[in-house]
Amino acid sequence: MNKQDIIALKDRVSFGISPALATPLSGYEVKTDVAAGLATWLIEKGSKGLFIGGTTGEGITLDHDQRKRLHAAAIPACKQAGGVVMAHAGTNNLRDTLDLATHAAEHGAEIVAVLPGYFYGLADDAIFDYAAAVSKAIPEIGLMVYDIPHMAVNGVSPALLKRLIAEIPNFVGVKSSQGSAVGVRALVEMLDDARFILTGNEKMASGLQTLGAAGMITGLSTAIPEPFIAIGNGIKAGDIAAVQKAQGQINRILDLTPPGKRIAFLKKLVTERGFDVGDPLPPRPSTDQTFWPQAEAILSE
Repeated sequence: MNKQDIIALKDRVSFGISPALATPLSGYEVKTDVAAGLATWLIEKGSKGLFIGGTTGEGITLDHDQRKRLHAAAIPACKQAGGVVMAHAGTNNLRDTLDLATHAAEHGAEIVAVLPGYFYGLADDAIFDYAAAVSKAIPEIGLMVYDIPHMAVNGVSPALLKRLIAEIPNFVGVKSSQGSAVGVRALVEMLDDARFILTGNEKMASGLQTLGAAGMITGLSTAIPEPFIAIGNGIKAGDIAAVQKAQGQINRILDLTPPGKRIAFLKKLVTERGFDVGDPLPPRPSTDQTFWPQAEAILSE
């Protein structure tokens, strides 16, 4: 992968949303037909791409075979619909990460994202070596590092980002879900003209793009992509009122989330919109509440 390939990917995801796909489950089994249908629907609604097997997709809670079945179903569906395919392959050991990364590439992923090893603290050098090993396994595919330090312990520092850009040719950028706008801007300062950042903080979705993020990857958009699409379109068109309205809708819908049940909330919304994605994997709780009527009312105001 060369610099022009990276710029082309950046252009395709800029000013838009790439939803973090909810993983459809029946008990512990991946519902591949529903995964493909949801992927197609999200792209046809106007999403730029998909982030498959991430936090919202319960990626690190699925076993190895489940993650491969998800890749095999969702990657081709997204690609056929015209979306940019980003598949998360991060695990807590390098061997499994390499296996998932090559599997995703073989099924058509254009970008493979890796969460740095989690729970145990890692220095920047260790995270770099991990990313470099994945890069060598998929040299023709874009490599993205997933920055979510409040959950994974390990994140992407500006110094690490600078080194990743300088030394890994197929490194495309960062998916950053950190909660600090100052932190995201510090990463933006390290970018060259090809690499990019996609943000995951939903309550700052509009602001982080004005600070230099190319676009968004968020969990809520797997169920409700419309206001995120409106933010991207509004920023591109310079329509500040539309951007502010969409951000307000997002924040009010997020306020419907029951405490401790974010994944259940998102999956219930997806199911209420016509794609039965089932419940979260235990021990994450499910919910019997109904959310779409309130969310729909917010969107229609």
